Amino acid sequence: MKNILIFLSIVCLLGVGACSEEDALIAEYDNRYSNYLPNESATDEISMLRRQFYEQEKSYLLFTDTIQYKPLGVDRYGTMQYFVETIDIEYNVGSSSSSVYTYSYEYLTSVEEKKAAAAFMKEFLLSHLSSTLRPYSWFVTKNITQSNFMGDSNPEIVTGERCFAIAVGDGIAEYTDAEKEALGMKILQSAVGVILSKKESEMEPFFAVCDGSYEQYFDSDYTEEGNMESLLQAGFLCKGLFWNVYEAFGLYPNKSRDLNSYTSLLLGTPEEEVIVKYSNYPLVMEKYYILKDLIEKVGYIY
Repeated sequence: MKNILIFLSIVCLLGVGACSEEDALIAEYDNRYSNYLPNESATDEISMLRRQFYEQEKSYLLFTDTIQYKPLGVDRYGTMQYFVETIDIEYNVGSSSSSVYTYSYEYLTSVEEKKAAAAFMKEFLLSHLSSTLRPYSWFVTKNITQSNFMGDSNPEIVTGERCFAIAVGDGIAEYTDAEKEALGMKILQSAVGVILSKKESEMEPFFAVCDGSYEQYFDSDYTEEGNMESLLQAGFLCKGLFWNVYEAFGLYPNKSRDLNSYTSLLLGTPEEEVIVKYSNYPLVMEKYYILKDLIEKVGYIY
């Protein structure tokens, strides 16, 4: 019995010693954010521009959709393998649906273009967006091509959970201030609508006006004029989308499309013109003034 007790005591002491000699737990450093910044050792003009942009604006600036390109080693055939991560522009956390679109991009190539694009963003986009409205990152391109089975289009902006891609066109360095302002407002009209749609609690008063009608069908005479009259009477400015692709008669829009249409109206049309055009549609005017009040409260700067 004495020998057994001695043996158990030795085992316990060894266990305590082993525990004390283990390395201290060290928290892993999550460096995913660094993929959106240039390498710390990079001193070229564009790397310095992107770092300065983040420091000043608190949004990352990208000129390519590739955010990771790391060597993995040589395979059995002697070919170097790489880990490549690109931006999935329409990725959203928790989304169960996949996009019906594919995207390709024409990059800005010259230093002059990239500097001009960054200056354009600061003056004509970010000057209107407080920190609470800014996306995680901006991917600035010359051109975006959006493709599906119906063909191609070239939007000025495509938005996602962690990145907004915008197209500034060819010759951004030569644009006049008037041209920059027009492009900036066109991008803002889409961007702000998307940003606001994610602020569900703040936007509740706006959506409450037409609660119960979103994505519902209604009787339509299947003419553009008659269908739009029905939409306006119900408080909507645009048609709904069938299969989220085709504009459809007799279908109210979803919340996102509704909000985008009102954001475009609010930011792109003088109030006097809105009153003249929509004064006979009380629900439209009610939603317009609700959004006008809300948009400033959540951080839009006129």
